[in-house]
Amino acid sequence: MAVGVDAAREALRRGVAEAIVLSHDAGERARDRLVMLAGHKGVPVYEKTAAVWMSKGSVYAGRNIIRAKQIVLCLDRFLPALGKLDRRIYHLQTFLALTEKLAPEALGKIFPDGHLMVWDTDLIYQYFRVAEGGRLLVGGGDLFQTYAKTTKDLQGPFRKLYRYLSEKFPGHRLAFEYLWPGFLGASPDLLPIAEEDPRAAGTYYVAGATGLPWAAALGRYLAEKAVSSRSDLDPYFTSGREFPWPAGLRRILGTRLSFALSHGRAKLV
Repeated sequence: MAVGVDAAREALRRGVAEAIVLSHDAGERARDRLVMLAGHKGVPVYEKTAAVWMSKGSVYAGRNIIRAKQIVLCLDRFLPALGKLDRRIYHLQTFLALTEKLAPEALGKIFPDGHLMVWDTDLIYQYFRVAEGGRLLVGGGDLFQTYAKTTKDLQGPFRKLYRYLSEKFPGHRLAFEYLWPGFLGASPDLLPIAEEDPRAAGTYYVAGATGLPWAAALGRYLAEKAVSSRSDLDPYFTSGREFPWPAGLRRILGTRLSFALSHGRAKLV
């Protein structure tokens, strides 16, 4: 059983998925493609099903219990809600924008070597890729709102995204058609956590993906791990690795400041 779009898609392609649970809005187009693929494979999809607890071989979803030999939970920032890794996962607020449709010639100039998912190395990073329909999906953050619990200002972050695109692609006139804020999961060192639950064999989870490139790669990695026991990247993804700052720092400085310091150190070292 797979919970989450990326792991579910890879499991379907490999023919090993028995059921899929989508516990939150996966995006209309992503959801439609996944449901269509699952229908062709004869795999049931349970949409908007709240996963409230988990144990070995079981996920508790409302009044229902879903059992499987292997469970992949792609929960990003929501993993602590299941009582897992609450000191290892927090959130980053991000802002997404979708441009108007671009002509194929314009996209060809922006991506001369083929479409890519791009992620820069700024402290508060930006990322972009081509979305369905010939649009450019771009995301980024704002230093003063990155660790906030709510969205206080939309104009500032979106002005920053527009300036970013204008600087990177000065020969193109790009206009935003859709704008929205959101949250990403993050670990103290900005690398994801992807591992088998040490207390529940056959249960795997992904958290702290911090963006589109990692989300796609981790869905594949966890599916391969569950199917063929892939383990070459485990030292980088384990929750037991050494993080930039000791866990006790959070008790002294608070969650937001301790994560901000850890992320700053991880990006600058």
